[in-house]
Amino acid sequence: MPNFYANINPATGKVIGVSELSAEVVSETLVPITQEQYGNPNIFYTTYINGSFTGYFPQVKADKESIMANGTDTATITASIYDWQGVLQTSYKEEVLFEVNGMQLSVPPVKGAATMTFSSEESGEYYIRTRNLAQNRSVKVVAASAG
Repeated sequence: MPNFYANINPATGKVIGVSELSAEVVSETLVPITQEQYGNPNIFYTTYINGSFTGYFPQVKADKESIMANGTDTATITASIYDWQGVLQTSYKEEVLFEVNGMQLSVPPVKGAATMTFSSEESGEYYIRTRNLAQNRSVKVVAASAG
């Protein structure tokens, strides 16, 4: 019967690997996990603190894939914050840092989601990214010229 473990960095608590072993092991740096946790790639972006894994992950979406490059048409960008097992974190309070072309905006979340509005007077492809979470995500919005 396989035994699944998360390999923990003893100095930081960060998960640095997972193992499937043929026998049970007792170690300060190997924490038993379920087969489901073993198969979840988000575990690599967590920290093991006080007997549990913690880590937050955004799902970033835009309400529109393209806008007019006129400075008034907008796309609403939302970063919803989930824990590493996919549960929306409605009590998440840390501001989410969005970045577009090197410019950053810090936005407080409301009920687990941070929202910003994007517009542009210049045409092109824009990638709006989160920057301060364990695992960051981005979404593309195209600003198109009229005509």
